[in-house]
Amino acid sequence: MPHFHRAAALTIALALVALACGGSDGSRSSADPASDDWDAPLVVSESEIVPQIVSSDLAQGEPTRLLFGLLDDQGEPIADPDLDVKVALYDIADSDGDDGEEPKAPVWEKDATFFWAVPDTRGLYEVDEITFDHAGVWGIEVTARDETVRVKFDVKAEARGVAVGDPVPDTPTRTAAEVGGNLALITTDDDPDPALYEISVPAAVAVGKPFVVVLGTPKFCSSGTCGPSLDVVKGIRSGYPGINFVHVEIYENLDTPKPTLSPVVDAWRLPTEPWVYVVGSDGNVYRRFEGAISERTIRNALDHVS
Repeated sequence: MPHFHRAAALTIALALVALACGGSDGSRSSADPASDDWDAPLVVSESEIVPQIVSSDLAQGEPTRLLFGLLDDQGEPIADPDLDVKVALYDIADSDGDDGEEPKAPVWEKDATFFWAVPDTRGLYEVDEITFDHAGVWGIEVTARDETVRVKFDVKAEARGVAVGDPVPDTPTRTAAEVGGNLALITTDDDPDPALYEISVPAAVAVGKPFVVVLGTPKFCSSGTCGPSLDVVKGIRSGYPGINFVHVEIYENLDTPKPTLSPVVDAWRLPTEPWVYVVGSDGNVYRRFEGAISERTIRNALDHVS
């Protein structure tokens, strides 16, 4: 019998435990977890796995990656590359009425793929290329360690951030040439790749070929995944000579005691950090990825962008 709880989507915290559990005040419930109701809260200590949705800006109509973590019954993150994790997606609105009946069948069933969000430290699971055909409440059923747990999450009618199909903002971004090659003035990456600071976003659009934008701050990143995500992009850059790569630091005035948020944060309507955007030669967003990124997922996007 599956256990259930309501989960609000959020950006991943360092310990992956800052989930806001729905239903009431987010505290752990002592209610009976052996329920067939999607709204029944999960008793964490009675479940071997506790899914936590990381994706926080899910919107209808665009290809999406669903990112989640797993906790064990002690509230500790599970990071096991060999763990078999299966996911079924449910359209919660697809029921026989308003009497609490469950959706008849999943929209699809897939195997989730593990990757290291922070190498050998923190692991996450992802299912890529999902398209939600309408806004509303959806649910995933996660099966691992011979246990099945259900989690609900919200899909919005419109994304908070710049979405797939949108033109990228023309807000200027800084380049190495503007600072005389002193990259410490425009990035908090302690091992910057100069190639990511050669061209601004507006200039990349004008060139008329695909490009990648990494929006994040390795030093001040609240999720702790900005640096690793940037490292993934840096690691694959040389394999894509036909694609430009740009890192945009979300803080400016880095040479002062109090750096300030860059205008790009508002221009891109960033709800969290980091974000990796893959942009087509037309200057429109092809794919976008919140939080940690796997090499597999970014390569798949780059292999298909045009």
